Amino acid sequence: MKKFFMTLAVAATAFMATTANAQTKEQFTDDLAISLNDAPQDPVDATVELEHKADGTSTFMLKNFTFGIFEVGDVIVEGIKGVKNGDATTYDFEGTAKLPSDKAVAEALGHQVPLKLHSVVEGGSSMLRFHSLLQWVKKRLRLTAYLARSRRQLSTV
Repeated sequence: MKKFFMTLAVAATAFMATTANAQTKEQFTDDLAISLNDAPQDPVDATVELEHKADGTSTFMLKNFTFGIFEVGDVIVEGIKGVKNGDATTYDFEGTAKLPSDKAVAEALGHQVPLKLHSVVEGGSSMLRFHSLLQWVKKRLRLTAYLARSRRQLSTV
């Protein structure tokens, strides 16, 4: 009988440790409306992932971002804290995003970009707006993108 309870206690401890470290990932896909210096660009297919960490922070990832002829690659912001308000969670960030890809644009920008991000996730969809001021060949470029009505897939990592 002792052996049974000891096995049960070990199994419960292992389960709790696994659950405590569980992460969830939300993925949103939709068209991303883009403007460059207030001039509308062709929308692009976009996938945004929010990976929720056990410590309460989230990582934002715009996957394989492109606009026009520019291939940027992934845009990553780590350590964002969401603010819950009923069923909605709001994410705000202003700082530097990582561009880890080997794409020419990411390399030209030093693998980082200033970014202001605002996103609201509610009821299985996400609204996302981000702005970036880029210094590019002695010109300042203002990139604005907007994603709305996106569809969500939720998974546990």
